[in-house]
Amino acid sequence: MELQQAAVTFTLCVAMVLVQASPAIAQPTVPGSLASIDFGVALCTDSKSIQPVDSTVRAAVVRAVTPAAEGKTVGYRVVPCEGVLADSSCFAQEKVLVCRVSVIERNLRAAAWAALAYERSGSGAYDAFRTQVPRWNVEAFRYADGVRPEPEFDKAAEQLRNVYRRYQGADATTAALAVGKTELLFIAIVDYTLATLIGHELSHVNGERCPLSERADVENSGLVSRLTALHQTGELFCPRNPSPEEVRADVCGMRHIHRVGKSFASRNVDVETMLVARRLSADIIAFKTIFGWRPRPGAPLGSYGFLELKQYLFEPMRVLAFGTELGAKSAGEPAVCGEAASLVVHGTQELFKRCKDAKGIVADDILALLPKKVEASWNGAPWTSSSFACDEK
Repeated sequence: MELQQAAVTFTLCVAMVLVQASPAIAQPTVPGSLASIDFGVALCTDSKSIQPVDSTVRAAVVRAVTPAAEGKTVGYRVVPCEGVLADSSCFAQEKVLVCRVSVIERNLRAAAWAALAYERSGSGAYDAFRTQVPRWNVEAFRYADGVRPEPEFDKAAEQLRNVYRRYQGADATTAALAVGKTELLFIAIVDYTLATLIGHELSHVNGERCPLSERADVENSGLVSRLTALHQTGELFCPRNPSPEEVRADVCGMRHIHRVGKSFASRNVDVETMLVARRLSADIIAFKTIFGWRPRPGAPLGSYGFLELKQYLFEPMRVLAFGTELGAKSAGEPAVCGEAASLVVHGTQELFKRCKDAKGIVADDILALLPKKVEASWNGAPWTSSSFACDEK
């Protein structure tokens, strides 16, 4: 299918602010000796002095790091971001991972909103939820960013965080029996989304080698290689070469997602709940991939602009890769659907508009990852919620 410049009409229904990629940042320096550990994790606070870190934030980071830490000694430290981390969410150099506490906190708040909104909607299926709560992932981040105050959610969200901390230390049998559907949704969304961010950075920490050897499904299928090849052809967008290190780091994030899925499967958790959790996680990851992991400096709070990072795979391709790894893999369902598919389309059209020499050819094997109605809408049919439905019956 070939995109036409004049046919680019789909837009995201929030205020759009164009945000440029941040310049290269200085290498972080974390105080203290690293000689006695395999690698270090530093959580940094935005204040000029060291501040206490919420215990749920610590628990979430520990869970995300654990797959890479098996058999290793890992040091944890809290430091001020100033002088350690510039305008970035997380940053890695050899043996050190630095992440902003505010980025992890934002992720926790968005995950809580998603789980609670799904519960309160009474929706049994993912499609029913996203139809009832349009652009739900945008609303989740408006809540996380303090633009959408919902005091009634705050207390319930704190209860979810308490359960998360208990779940971390429970054995498999106890944990599987001790949490309800909403709590399991929250736990899974936090784990899947942080696997993406921290799994990526751990590749950089580990000398540009993923600490997990088991391949992700999207590696075995050849999808990552196919998407990478599209950068050189100019078939869809203007050709450019992504950084091999960043592509490998993304793949490491996908391997961490794969490991999270196996961990939940070993705990004998409710399968239907986990299918919903994977779809919701894909939507959150898609939002962050397209708009960034934290609000961009200078942008009005609650307004989100397309963020192009030229050293990575094209943003919609990253959404496709992560979304496919998280896909429900149910017979008859597309690999990427719902709000994640919506943001693939949005990102594709943004990049297409920015390159006058783009061929705009969306190959059949790429279209096959998306709902069938996406192609119909690209060819002139109206864009509606059903364009991105997971259930195509």
